[in-house]
Amino acid sequence: MKPVELILKNIGPFLDERIDFSELDTLFLISGNTGAGKTFIFDAMTFALYGKLKGNRANCVQELRSKYAEDGSETFVEFVFEAAGKKYRVHRTVPYTLINSKGRQVTKPSEVDFCRFEDGEFISFGEKTEATNERIQKIIGLAADEFAQVVLLPQGAFAEFLKQSSKDRRDTLAKLFPVSWFSDLMVKTRENARRREEELSVISRQIALSSQNNDFSNAQEKLSEMEAKIAELHKKESSLIEKRKEIASKKAVLEEKFAAAETAAASRKRLSELAAQKAQFDELEKQNERAQRALELDVFIRQKEDAEKRLFAAQKNFESAQSRYEKITQELETLQSQAERISKLKEDTENLKKNVLQQKSRLDDAQKYTLSNAVPPELRETLRSLNDEYRFSGEEHLSEVKNEKDKSRSVSINEELADACALLQKAAERDGVVLRLSESREELSALKKSAESLFELLERNRRSREQAEAALERQNLLNMAYTVSKSLLPGEPCPVCGAVDHPKPVCSDAHKDILSFEEQVQTFRQNEKQLDESYQQKLQDIRAAESKIEMLEKQAEPFAAVPETSFVKDQYVSLVKTYFEMNVRCRAAQSKIAAAEAEIAQFSESLNSLSRSAAGAKAAFENAEAQVKLLADESREKAALLEEKIGKSVFSCVDEAKSCFIESSLLERQKERCRRYADEVKKCEGLVESTAAIDSAENVRAELDALVADERCAENDFNAVRNDTERLEREHTTYSSACNAVQELERQYEKLSAEFKPYKKLSEDLNGSNPSKLQFDSWALGVYFEQVVSYASRRFFDISSGRFQFLLDSGGKTGKGYKGLDLLVTDSFTGSTRDPATLSGGETFEASISLALAITDVVQNQNGAVSLDSLFIDEGFGSLDGETLDKAMEILNELQETKMIGIISHVESLQQTVRSRIDVEKTNCGSHIRIRKG
Repeated sequence: MKPVELILKNIGPFLDERIDFSELDTLFLISGNTGAGKTFIFDAMTFALYGKLKGNRANCVQELRSKYAEDGSETFVEFVFEAAGKKYRVHRTVPYTLINSKGRQVTKPSEVDFCRFEDGEFISFGEKTEATNERIQKIIGLAADEFAQVVLLPQGAFAEFLKQSSKDRRDTLAKLFPVSWFSDLMVKTRENARRREEELSVISRQIALSSQNNDFSNAQEKLSEMEAKIAELHKKESSLIEKRKEIASKKAVLEEKFAAAETAAASRKRLSELAAQKAQFDELEKQNERAQRALELDVFIRQKEDAEKRLFAAQKNFESAQSRYEKITQELETLQSQAERISKLKEDTENLKKNVLQQKSRLDDAQKYTLSNAVPPELRETLRSLNDEYRFSGEEHLSEVKNEKDKSRSVSINEELADACALLQKAAERDGVVLRLSESREELSALKKSAESLFELLERNRRSREQAEAALERQNLLNMAYTVSKSLLPGEPCPVCGAVDHPKPVCSDAHKDILSFEEQVQTFRQNEKQLDESYQQKLQDIRAAESKIEMLEKQAEPFAAVPETSFVKDQYVSLVKTYFEMNVRCRAAQSKIAAAEAEIAQFSESLNSLSRSAAGAKAAFENAEAQVKLLADESREKAALLEEKIGKSVFSCVDEAKSCFIESSLLERQKERCRRYADEVKKCEGLVESTAAIDSAENVRAELDALVADERCAENDFNAVRNDTERLEREHTTYSSACNAVQELERQYEKLSAEFKPYKKLSEDLNGSNPSKLQFDSWALGVYFEQVVSYASRRFFDISSGRFQFLLDSGGKTGKGYKGLDLLVTDSFTGSTRDPATLSGGETFEASISLALAITDVVQNQNGAVSLDSLFIDEGFGSLDGETLDKAMEILNELQETKMIGIISHVESLQQTVRSRIDVEKTNCGSHIRIRKG
């Protein structure tokens, strides 16, 4: 595998970087400060190829996303490489978390696209992730861990390894070689052995605990003895069950006899009660018979009454139809006599309509002046009243325009109303100024009165405050006097006046708390301040009011020639009244026209309606007359039929039959009562006859009580035997289960013991309890190390010009568990064997690079024809002096003839030696890559 191009996008310390390996020599340097991301370049190649990192960082893929990347931006690595003469490109994204359109946090999984280069373009294989990873591994020929071990040589680690003790060498080799599987196997076998040993211990404790609670010696004899006792108890149970059945059978017979005796007694008693009711039910039977006869005549009675009702209704209908027909005929004759008057009314109405239309057009033009904004608000109410008054005024005598004077007035009313509106507006402006002037004067007067009142309150409050201060002073003196009086003693001089006699000391009633006096004084002072501020404010308001009055007097001067407002208003109202009167005349004329038109229309409608009604009334009259004749005949027929049926019945007349009527539902209930009575009498007589030979209920009851007592004793005996049986069966089941459980535990113990032995032996062998005292992973490390040393020894011999070779010391001088890891160096120049720690710097580099390259040899040998066209050497150059560094470079120059060699190091002297390099520069916003050509 040989790298061609690497693109890094938002991954690790890089945001957007590209490395074109074709611009580099076959030997190049990757340099930069510590933490800049030199080794991460190789990690990015590993992730691009395998989708994971090496070693214990395999599960840290999501952490590859750069901390400098913007939210929502994609993170990927694109790696172009050559293998077996073919070019490939792999594009792999890093999984990252983002916020979707619904505001939820989701993780976008890793995706991979693998392409081959054919005919000048890359063509995708189009496979899923798992298949792509398998294809890449097959092309490379190495697994991820093998690739990391072989392509990135740990030369620096081997340089340290040569100087370490056996124990430290084991730890280093465990990091370099894939022995984790062997270590895991050791842990698994040890855990399996421990788990089975614990299971054996648990079973052993369970067996011991069961043996403490139960005696399992002669267990079979004890079980047989219990089973014999249980069988005997079962026999007793069977005997007692038979006895209980016999008693139950006798009890059932006696219970039947007792029930029959009680039934016989009850039947005889009930039969006596029924005999007492016989006369009542005989009378009820007769009543039912007459009701049934009357019910047979009911249909004929109902038919006669129904015919009479229908005849009566038809006669009423006939009289109504006759009256209606006569009335409509008279109305029609009256209406037809008005036809000439209606014709004349129609002609007059048409002439009046033409005159009203001309007058209405002129009045509509004058309407706007009755709604003018110049009309003051108080006058609008008057106009509304006039409008309401004239709106509903009849004015029948002005229902039309009578002369030419009225016509000319309707023309001039427009100009007169316009002039009146203009004059109203000026009068309103003049009145506004006068009103504001009057209000300002009243306001000034009120302010002066308010100022005088405030001044009086201020003086009164000042006097009250002075009085309260004086009272406070007096109370202070009294309190001090009371304090002195309490200390006065007879014959002792007063501290104030010096007198030794104290005839009238201040009594306790004179002493008062001065707090209330102080609060009162403080209140008066606050009130005085507030009143003074209010008084000063009033004075300012008075001066402002006087200035306002002077200004309003100047504004009123231009309106001196305007007439009085009342005159202007009266003139305007008079004109509006004239306008309304004209409107009333028009409305009256319109109303007269509408009434005339309505009267004409109503006459036509009434004439047509009455004509139709007259025809209908005549037909109804004739139909009603025919119906009366028909129903009269039917009524006579039904009456004759009913007389015939009454004559054949048991009744003398219709009224007698009606008196015997009973509602059908009630009649059925009465019949049912009689049937039940007869059935019950018959039943009681039968029961009395069938139970004549049975003993009395008292005798049967005595026998039944004695049998119940025997049944109770048998039940108690059975329950006692049943309890003994169940107890013994539980003991048998418990003891048998315990025996079976112990036997099962013993079988499990034997089985687990047999399984435990090979696990224990395997665990001991793998974990160092073997004749060689060597752990399994140490043995595996020894095998790997032996292969590496075999390859390294030959390379070391060639690099050192035939002087040095490696030799494994298997003499066992190292400590327990580390045999086979001691390494010596044979020196052909001196013929001696030496410790690798004695090698010079250059010799140590030759030895460590030989061991590092030997890993490549081992892996290539294990994986067949794997071709490794590139190697990366990680550090190990920092401790070399100039001469040793030159020697190291000679070795690397020899290697670059067959491979691309990349050196990862921050040693500055290498920058002078290796001109072709990749500089990784660390900044605050991520690392940047710069290619320097040789």
